Amino acid sequence: MAGNLWTAPTKTVTVATTAEMQNLIPQYLADGFTVTSQTQEITTLRKQRSVAKEILITAVLLCLCLIPGIVYFFYASKNSDAIQNVVVRVDPTSAQSLPTPLSPDGIAGIRLSDDRRCWWDGTAWIDCALTVPPQAKLSEDAKSWWDGQDWRPVPASEASPADPL
Repeated sequence: MAGNLWTAPTKTVTVATTAEMQNLIPQYLADGFTVTSQTQEITTLRKQRSVAKEILITAVLLCLCLIPGIVYFFYASKNSDAIQNVVVRVDPTSAQSLPTPLSPDGIAGIRLSDDRRCWWDGTAWIDCALTVPPQAKLSEDAKSWWDGQDWRPVPASEASPADPL
């Protein structure tokens, strides 16, 4: 890693829209980051933690043995994550954008693609016409599921054998 020994690393996260950036920022805030600057298309966040733990370990090691203490001090200093920076920037041409929530009133955990043809299971996009998201609200007759805007038919492959479509 090039640069100053005390310089904090900066991680850049790219999203496709301002809305995605606004949805992502609270996750960093919940993790202890603070917003240091923000514009319409870029937000810079910083997280700083106490280095008291490293100082305590170094003092103990110095008391036990001077050389390991010195080695640990330089190792901890070089690999210190006392300050972390994150820059979230908007790039509409970004090929890999984060999935956006299905609806603000929320069906928790369900995310639809921009064309609303697929839902995100956390690792892959799944075709809505083939599989109903497990968190989806079903109609009383279990023949339709709510996608946050419309009722969609439950695919024939998932219909209950006792209730033919």
